[in-house]
Amino acid sequence: MKKIYILYSLFFLIFLETVAQSRLKFEIYTGPQLQHQQLKNDPDPSMNFRNNISNHLGGNLLFGLKNDWQLTFQSELAGLNYSYDLPRTTPTGETIIRFTDNWILVPHFRIGLRKSWEKENYAFFIQPSLGVSTFGYSELIEIDTVNRIYSFKRNKTVVGNIGIEAGLKFYTSNKNYFLLGIRHHQGLGTLNKREFGFLEQDPVPFIQNRGSYTGLMLGYGIDFKGKTKTTKRMGDLERVERKAERRSTAWGDGPYLAVTGFFRFRPKSERIPNLEFSNIYGGNQLLAGYTFNSLSLETGYVRMGAYTRNDFSSGNRLRHVSTSYVLDAIPIRLRYHYDIGQKNRLRVGVSGAALYTLNTHYLSMSSFGQFSGNPQQSDFFVRVTPLEQESKGQIFYNAGIFSEIPLFNSCMLTWNFSRNFGSPAVGLVNFSGQTNGEPIDFNSSGSLNGWLMELGFKIPLYSILK
Repeated sequence: MKKIYILYSLFFLIFLETVAQSRLKFEIYTGPQLQHQQLKNDPDPSMNFRNNISNHLGGNLLFGLKNDWQLTFQSELAGLNYSYDLPRTTPTGETIIRFTDNWILVPHFRIGLRKSWEKENYAFFIQPSLGVSTFGYSELIEIDTVNRIYSFKRNKTVVGNIGIEAGLKFYTSNKNYFLLGIRHHQGLGTLNKREFGFLEQDPVPFIQNRGSYTGLMLGYGIDFKGKTKTTKRMGDLERVERKAERRSTAWGDGPYLAVTGFFRFRPKSERIPNLEFSNIYGGNQLLAGYTFNSLSLETGYVRMGAYTRNDFSSGNRLRHVSTSYVLDAIPIRLRYHYDIGQKNRLRVGVSGAALYTLNTHYLSMSSFGQFSGNPQQSDFFVRVTPLEQESKGQIFYNAGIFSEIPLFNSCMLTWNFSRNFGSPAVGLVNFSGQTNGEPIDFNSSGSLNGWLMELGFKIPLYSILK
């Protein structure tokens, strides 16, 4: 009898696992978002508070109920990114500095209900949800009022949230799918307040954060439904044919997406002697394009690092003073390629692009020197003050060669070697202070010129969705 119970128990567990697998799906997603934070009690002059584009990353576990309804369990990290103006006193007088706060992550957890309308190769869905958001922060508290001793205390705020999202699923041959959608997340309470008490304004200006945002979702879903032996056997027979068809489609005409990362090597005229690694800056691109015969036209978003520097003599030493920043741009690029061989294994070509500059980020005030007491009495003291945070409307160019090889049959691995030229002046700053007893006060800027080595991943959409 005991053995029978064990057999029944094993059968029941296997049955539950089979049912669960047939109903279970998992999604991972990311995408750009715009937070809906608010600046309260804006002083005069205004701080010009602005929410910037940030990103979110999350996972979604879905359990099938009946028909086209699913229960969802979501967990994600959403970034905060905002900027504002503050007055600062510099050696050249009173000025306004643009500050940016980013790399702050807020966890969100939600339970939702999804309704889908299924078609043969795609589906539309809508999903309301509710849950909680958390935010951890440190608070400075006074633990000894007599000796004025302070300590940091770690706190956490938990508030409710609601959300609504809608989108499309594009199925692959094995019923996994790509996800494209839009979501609005609304916080039901205040997670934290960033106060600016040092401005000595009444009432005190503060940034109110509820965690609310509106964003796009780009993701991939996995269907854990098991396949029968017959289905597996048919899939094995079709795999070779499908592999060749996908590669042929990937190398043909049609739209594509690409993501790349690169290193930029500054020209020799801008390099610091004997400090080679300081001349290498990183960057990345998100691109969308279309291939027609041997030509491809693409555009997207580029972010690249740069810096502005100058050399100063201090006694018998040469000091390098610099400030780093990041610049955004929109490229418009034309490519011409040539396929080598008949098996779609190697593609080479040339490219040329014009890039339109957008904003400059993270350009901040800094000081350099060794001193005690009054820095103006030092033999070497240099202060770097940003004069420009907006670099919109400038044009520079890029030209080079590239190659592509197949990856997973339906995608491509790309390699590019190119050069930026015709760069406008970017990262305008003021250098002030003194060196060797002589005052200094002049403006300087950086450049985006230089050689680029780039590695990327290209996704032809027809090969994925077919």
